[in-house]
Amino acid sequence: LILCIFLFPYVHDYFTAPVAAGKPLAPGSWRSRCGLKKYYTLCDDAFLEVNDDGIVNIYNDQKDLVLTMEGAVCPKKVVADTKDTADATAPAAGTIDNDCVDGLVMTEEGDIIIGGKQVKHAKIRSKEALEDFTPWPFFNVPNINIKTAPRFKMFKPL
Repeated sequence: LILCIFLFPYVHDYFTAPVAAGKPLAPGSWRSRCGLKKYYTLCDDAFLEVNDDGIVNIYNDQKDLVLTMEGAVCPKKVVADTKDTADATAPAAGTIDNDCVDGLVMTEEGDIIIGGKQVKHAKIRSKEALEDFTPWPFFNVPNINIKTAPRFKMFKPL
């Protein structure tokens, strides 16, 4: 019980921390506006989910898709076996050699990058919904254009 009380603030902070510059969110990760507070206070929750397919979605408390951003998935480049081993800085054969960061990254300038691809726009269900997501889930307001798409499909998160 004492361990739970000690760990509670850290777990809560992890799941509610906004996306900050230089702090990537890996595919399969998520963030919650309320975190653990939703279990003991009234909180209008929302969720950010980073998918494995290069798409980031934001859902409202009813788990309706409200905002979606499409990026890419980092390519996996495997270094071929080379005969020249004189270069000590060269990656070892069979290792992945690319600078692409899987998942969601926000740059210092506020650009959103998903799987190495800069996101130029996001689709949102309605302009009213935009007010609920500015700047959350980001630490700062991102540099992306918002396009209203009231009829885009509503999916439920897994």
